[in-house]
Amino acid sequence: MHANAKELIERRADAFAGAFLAPAAGVDETVRRIGKGQPSRQVQWVFDTAAERSVRAEQRSTPGSQMLTYVDAAWIARRFGISYRLAISRLLGLGLISGIDVKRLLRPKFVELGGEWLTLFRSGAARPHPAYPVSVFSDLLAEWAYTAVEAYRRELITKADVADEAVTLSLLVPGVSEAKLLEFAEAAR
Repeated sequence: MHANAKELIERRADAFAGAFLAPAAGVDETVRRIGKGQPSRQVQWVFDTAAERSVRAEQRSTPGSQMLTYVDAAWIARRFGISYRLAISRLLGLGLISGIDVKRLLRPKFVELGGEWLTLFRSGAARPHPAYPVSVFSDLLAEWAYTAVEAYRRELITKADVADEAVTLSLLVPGVSEAKLLEFAEAAR
């Protein structure tokens, strides 16, 4: 009986911590900011002045563009200073991912890569390069790497482009090599 009570208290504490550290509005806004979490079709209404009436227009998202990947979960975890697994739990609790998505995102390889992402792009992970007089902020570098991975996932850039991005990033972020950024990008597909 005592063991069950302790487990229940721990679960409640975890739920409270998740809600406190990663509030629903903040997580939802972050997901929308990275261009995800939208329905596949969005309805827009515009006023046609010639006909003096509202006209309905429909916009469709690019197929696959709304899927949350392990890099998205790591991005959210980094944003709120929480663990990768807690980010997955919050996304599920907020209805932004399904149980099937949880199984996919908690595959050992994704958990490992998500943890590496958080380590590489933690606050203060960037180091100034001797050739650059201004120190670069790690938030900008994390966003740069995220954008390269997402663009590759959506087939907007090639492996060679990712490799080019990695060359510059590797000068500023210890541990980000061409091979590592390509590994992140390939796994996100």
